Amino acid sequence: MRIIGITGGICSGKSGVTKMVLRRGFPVIDCDKITDALYEEQWFLEELKKLFGSRILYNGEVNRGRLGSLVFSEYKEMKKLNKFCFPLILEEINRLLEVYMSEGYEYVFIDAPTLFESGLDKCVSFTDFWIVSVTKVTQIERLKRRKPYLSQKAINNIFSSQLENRERLQYATYIIPNDTRNPKLLADKVDRGLEIIGAISREDRL
Repeated sequence: MRIIGITGGICSGKSGVTKMVLRRGFPVIDCDKITDALYEEQWFLEELKKLFGSRILYNGEVNRGRLGSLVFSEYKEMKKLNKFCFPLILEEINRLLEVYMSEGYEYVFIDAPTLFESGLDKCVSFTDFWIVSVTKVTQIERLKRRKPYLSQKAINNIFSSQLENRERLQYATYIIPNDTRNPKLLADKVDRGLEIIGAISREDRL
């Protein structure tokens, strides 16, 4: 089974690439969705309370907005959260990989925002790395539109927690430039990547 990692910096457009891969009928393990599922578990929320205390509570319950503000503002708190979540996410990734392998899938994609930063690349037998690449200027513009409440300090902390684009590109087996908002162009690039790894033929490309 071929395992392809999809990653890139914040606001690079990974979700758009993932949607196109899914549309093509290939399974995608989405690390953000795994994390969202964890927040539905009471035991997970109780552990967060122990880790971060009253700072993340609203009416006695964990508030993701408050937790987000905390980890975006304090880099050490972000590291603490990631250290706690990573083993849980990895466990679910491995479970899903076993499921897809048993079902006979030849290609499985993993959408992981911090694939290299977290060390996931050393824990899973990836065969390919697709890097969605944009300039930092584009990232900042998109981030400010998406999260206008973030302070400059929070934005700086986000970038500090991720690799520089040039560092990430060193691992790439396929690069998807995505500065322009052009779905057709992005779809062409995704199809080209699928063709390169043998997942589709030239005739299959849209």
